[in-house]
Amino acid sequence: MAINLKALQKVSLKKTSQTSDKSKPMTKTICSDSESYKKLMKETFLEEYLQILEKFTMKTVSLELTTQEADSIRKNYQIFKETYEKPNFTHDFWKVDSILVQLAEKISKKQPELKTENFFIRLSSRSPKDSALSSPKTKEIFIKSLQDLENFDNDEKDLTDINRRVHALYITSVDALKCKDGEDAVRLLVESFRIQDDLEEYSKDPKGYPLSIFLRDFLTFPVELELRAFIYKKKFTSMTQYNQFLFFPRVFRTKDKILEKAKKFVEEELIPKIPSESYVLDLLMTYKNLNDVTNPFIYDDKLLDQLDFCVVELNPLAEFAGTGLFTWMNDWDILTGEKPFEFRIVNELPKNPIQEIDQTWAEHLFIDKNQK
Repeated sequence: MAINLKALQKVSLKKTSQTSDKSKPMTKTICSDSESYKKLMKETFLEEYLQILEKFTMKTVSLELTTQEADSIRKNYQIFKETYEKPNFTHDFWKVDSILVQLAEKISKKQPELKTENFFIRLSSRSPKDSALSSPKTKEIFIKSLQDLENFDNDEKDLTDINRRVHALYITSVDALKCKDGEDAVRLLVESFRIQDDLEEYSKDPKGYPLSIFLRDFLTFPVELELRAFIYKKKFTSMTQYNQFLFFPRVFRTKDKILEKAKKFVEEELIPKIPSESYVLDLLMTYKNLNDVTNPFIYDDKLLDQLDFCVVELNPLAEFAGTGLFTWMNDWDILTGEKPFEFRIVNELPKNPIQEIDQTWAEHLFIDKNQK
C-alpha cells in the first residue's frame, strides 16, 4: 500500500496534541521561550530519573551514541525520505553505511543484558515511534490484531467496525516497534522523523544536549490502559486516556477502579520519589502473568486485579506537552490543580474517528483482513 511520505513526517495515531481555539488566546504560560523548552526537555531525559524509578519501569540498558552515529542516522533519514516511495525501495538501504552497521552490532551485543527476547529502542529524549507506520510488519500485525479483537469483542454488540479497526491500528502502532536485534533498532532510527531535531541539536552541542541510546524490555500491554497523568507542584491534578479517538467499553465499565489504582500508585509511590515538582507521566498497565490472558494487547476487565502500573516515561509539563482529552486553552485550571481532579475517557462511540486520526494511518484501516 502506498503511503504519503509528506504526511508521514507529522503522523501520530495516538495524537495527544490539544485542539486550538484562536478565539481564546492563552494568557498564562509555563514555557515561554526556546531556552526554557530545552531546559525542561533535559530535566526529563530518561537517564535523569531512570534510577529513581527503576522499580516501577521496564528493565533498561544504555549505550553511548556518538555524534558520528547521530550524523549517520540523520544522513540516512534523508535517503529514506527521498527513496521510500520508489518501487525499488528496500528497508535495508542503510546497510551500505559502515557506521550504522557497527551501531547495529553494538546494539545487538548490548541486548543480552536485558535478558529478554524483544526490546524497544529510544533516545534520551524520545523514541522513534513514528517509524511504526513505515514498518514492513504493519500490514501483517494489523490483520492479526483486527481478527483478535473481533474474537474478543463478540459480546460487545454496540462496537462499530470502524472503532474496532482504529483499535487494531492502535495495537499495530505499538507492536510494530518491537525489535529483536540491532538491525531492527537501526531501521526504526533511520526511518524516524520525530528524532531528527534531537539528533541535530546533539550534533551541534553534544555537551549541552547529550543523547544516549536506550534498550528497554518490550512490554506487551493492553493499549486501552495507556494513560497520561499530570502532576503540577507535587499534586496529581488530572489523567486522560492516551488515545483520545477510541471508545473502550471495558475501560468505561471499570473507570473508577482504574482511577483508584492509579491514584494509589502515583500519589503513594511516585510523587514522593520524583524530585521534579511538575511533569507529565506516561503510564500503562501490564498483566502480572501473561499465561493468564488470551491476548495481552487486549484489556480483559475481569482481570483488572491482575494488572500492575508501569511508568513509561516522564515528560515536561508545559504548553507543548500533549494533553489528550484536555486542552491547555480550556482546561488550564484543571491541569494546574486550581479545579478538582478529573479523569477523562471517551464515554461513547465517536461519530467518525477516521476524520480525527492522521490520514496516512487511516489508509491502513481498509486493509482486507482476509489478505495474506
